[in-house]
Amino acid sequence: LEMQGAVSVHNWYRTPVTVTFKAEDEGVGMGVVWHKLETMNDFERLAEDGAAWKPLAIRVEGQHRLDYFGQDKYNNTEISQTTMINIDLTAPTATHTLDGVYLLNGWYRSPVTVNLAGQDNLSGFDRHEINLAGTGWQTVTTSPVVSHTGHHTLTYRAVDRAGNISQEKIITFDVDTTPPTTSHIFNG
Repeated sequence: LEMQGAVSVHNWYRTPVTVTFKAEDEGVGMGVVWHKLETMNDFERLAEDGAAWKPLAIRVEGQHRLDYFGQDKYNNTEISQTTMINIDLTAPTATHTLDGVYLLNGWYRSPVTVNLAGQDNLSGFDRHEINLAGTGWQTVTTSPVVSHTGHHTLTYRAVDRAGNISQEKIITFDVDTTPPTTSHIFNG
């Protein structure tokens, strides 16, 4: 059994999957390979009498159970085997909220905590990645806190367990945690 498609470390495909069956028999020779997806009522033949076995294409999102077995020309049948094929073609969603002491016009007078949330309804949410001020993508495991005074641009995205990436979102805000300084001049 050979599967082709873009697979993640969590064993989820983010593309349609093509399954190719390979079988051999040392005795009389292979007769037929049978397969069945969970959506099928009964097993179906792939090919017979040594003909080229057609690949099986799975294009629908979801967790698919595939059962298969081979039979030689004398109907000796191997024990049925099962494999799961997980396909997630949809990117996750990403949202955020900002926590801090808000003033006016996008200014905060305290450090700002960027609370990130991600949602994926199939393979599951895996992680957030941020790019603060164009420094490059970094994976974050906690909410980033921005505390230095100035204008800030943070770009973020969510990644699901299949490796699908959400649309990038951009946040801009200003922080002023520096109190003013005063001085005086005596004349006289």
